[in-house]
Amino acid sequence: MTLPASKNAAVLVVRPGALGDAVLTLPLLHALRAARHSVRVLGTPASWRFLAPGSGIEVLDFGSAEWLALHQPGAALDTRAQAKLEGVRTAIVFLPAGMGLNRAALASCGIDKILESAPPQHNERAAGESPHAAHRLLEPARVWLGEAACAGVLAPIGAADDPLLRVSTEESARAREALGIDSATPLLALHPGSGGRTKCWPVDRYARLAAEMHASHGLVALALFGPAEEERALRKDFARHLPKGFAWHAAENLPLRTVAALLGGARAYAGNDSGVTHLAAHCCPTLALFGPTDPRVWRPIGRNVRVAAAYGAAMEDLALERVREALQTML
Repeated sequence: MTLPASKNAAVLVVRPGALGDAVLTLPLLHALRAARHSVRVLGTPASWRFLAPGSGIEVLDFGSAEWLALHQPGAALDTRAQAKLEGVRTAIVFLPAGMGLNRAALASCGIDKILESAPPQHNERAAGESPHAAHRLLEPARVWLGEAACAGVLAPIGAADDPLLRVSTEESARAREALGIDSATPLLALHPGSGGRTKCWPVDRYARLAAEMHASHGLVALALFGPAEEERALRKDFARHLPKGFAWHAAENLPLRTVAALLGGARAYAGNDSGVTHLAAHCCPTLALFGPTDPRVWRPIGRNVRVAAAYGAAMEDLALERVREALQTML
């Protein structure tokens, strides 16, 4: 049975998590916006900083002390949290098992519909007819709004056409200028890192891929690195394996909007199963490299996405030749 939707009422989406979790929730946000609901996300603000200015999505900090009562049965929400829920009538909640939800605290703020759904876990294997994480995250909207309201939202949308992601030409120009990259330089974006070491393809193969794609296609490598200490070590290893005198660009610990702007101007991207790879898939042709995680569940959504996978084996088992051939096919 399809539950009736209250048009124009605000919806709270409780979705804490990393960048990839946020990007995979975009189809749900599109479905809610198409049904003329305003959306507030209670999540990890750093993971949502790819959103375009003026997207209309308000992001609240799940980690703030004002939301602690959400996990304390019988407790009342902080008055600051209550104020941020004004006008919200529906909550869609994705919390992992073991993290209880104080439904009474939400109901006391006027939220009369609470839809809970277990979020996909990163070690899951495919099961069922619609195993992909984005399908699963869209399920509460299907139950509430109906199948027709969700039709088409899983179809890939390029960043240029997506109001939640749209990058201006000015943003793209500023991003390249900050790194000293000429506007005509054909870039191959690479992301050798990931949230888990077991999901990382060997960095020396990324370096060899960069050198080979420069020789065969004239692409200049733009390697993306995060802020963690291991990412700084990864950059050194990447540079050490490049041919002597090889020209490339490094982008370290950049704002997500800047990363999106750089990716939007790349000829192609290759990276591990990571949040940056999910973001890249919305911005440019993307090759996602998988090993222990299941691409049937976590494959990025985009207009031109390919997967090179070791299918449950170690990333070291994914041969350079397979990755090179997949990338050349995309180009």
